[in-house]
Amino acid sequence: MAPIVLCASLPIAVAIFALYPPRRALLVVFFAGWLFLPMATISFEGVPDYNKNTAITCSVLLGVALFDLRRLLAFRPRWLDLPMLIWCICPLVSAITNQVGASLAESFYGGVTNCLDHVILWGIPYLLGRVYFTTHEHLCELAVAFFLASVVYLPLCMIEIRFSPQMHNWFYGYHQHHFAGTKRYGGFRPMVFMQHGLMLGLFLTNGCVLGFWLWQSGLIKRVWVVPMWLLMLIQLGTTVFSKSTAALGLLVAGGGCMVASRWSGIRIFLGALVLMGPIYMVLRATGVWTGESLYRIATHITYQERAESLQGRMINEDLFAEKALGRPFFGWSRWNRFQVYDDWGNLLTTPDGLWVIALGQFGFTGLSSVVTLLLLPASLLMWRYRAGLWWRPAMAPAAALAMVLVLFLLDCVLNAMINHVYLLIVGALITVLPRIDSVPRHMVHPIHRPVPVLGRQRSDLS
Repeated sequence: MAPIVLCASLPIAVAIFALYPPRRALLVVFFAGWLFLPMATISFEGVPDYNKNTAITCSVLLGVALFDLRRLLAFRPRWLDLPMLIWCICPLVSAITNQVGASLAESFYGGVTNCLDHVILWGIPYLLGRVYFTTHEHLCELAVAFFLASVVYLPLCMIEIRFSPQMHNWFYGYHQHHFAGTKRYGGFRPMVFMQHGLMLGLFLTNGCVLGFWLWQSGLIKRVWVVPMWLLMLIQLGTTVFSKSTAALGLLVAGGGCMVASRWSGIRIFLGALVLMGPIYMVLRATGVWTGESLYRIATHITYQERAESLQGRMINEDLFAEKALGRPFFGWSRWNRFQVYDDWGNLLTTPDGLWVIALGQFGFTGLSSVVTLLLLPASLLMWRYRAGLWWRPAMAPAAALAMVLVLFLLDCVLNAMINHVYLLIVGALITVLPRIDSVPRHMVHPIHRPVPVLGRQRSDLS
């Protein structure tokens, strides 16, 4: 059933593009595929595997090529696209510098194959975000689509919280992950059709962040007949009962940053959240900080089992970082070359966080490019717009989506569950945020246009 559904996604996507306007069709295919396609892989010799992410990306690209190719060909790159470009060519440079094949030609071929993986998973969704979301009104459509997708998942999550994660098994005939890993705190952690309960937990957390921001800005008052205050309570409760400790921690951090920024009107809280991930990575990669203090804190605020899991991740990080420093610029490339083995060839490490995988495979060049890529929208938001504007209806979707990316980057410290939707958001924000003229004039003044405030001159955005 799973391979049939994955292959059927291509003609279904084409039909959706034939029935709806391109941007609306893109949103339907991206989010419906994310929510309901199976976690399965179809392998072909010499080409990237065909899986959930590949199916969605290729389906959308086919629909755009058939019905809206002119818009895609009109794209013009900018210097802000440089982090994505570097990230996409890192596999090629790393394969060549490591001489992974018997000859330069084999190294080049392996590098190009890995580059194609990056382009499909990262580059194409980013490009579609750059092309199709060019105004703040478009960002509002994207934010609302993300939020409604999380609302659609709520009843399915409730079923799995009560009866254990069975949706994927009922529809596709197998569990997408080890069932023992779904047992948490005397109950079950839902997965529905996603890769893992951790991915679902972050998805629900980001849904809460978007819903609260859109509600408080006045953009959404109710969903169908349900008032937003009631829906937010249901969503918050479902997120808590998803039993993902890291996602709940990110919900507290993101929610606290949102409230503090709104009531204080300053950007320092989001800035602290933005810097948290890079500071952690630098301190851990260089060995300046062992992480022992974080383990002790975890033992006091959660179960011993969860604290020991965190300690195990940090031990892995130490091993990965030590080996990565042997090739600091472009890493060890793929094919498990960045893994650590003992003298008898036994594997000692298990890669968890995206940052250690990026550091080990592509060195500090790859790590810095992917971190810059994910944090650039929030940085642009803080640089171009003052915090007092983030909650106005014209700016709220952009601010909320930037926060979603910050939380995703923080989750990548512990996990490596990449989803194309986050790359779509990155491309959209990098297109819109640098353009102040895309915001209605009555909402925002350009940075260099001073306006009088109580007899003094200051910038309305500073």
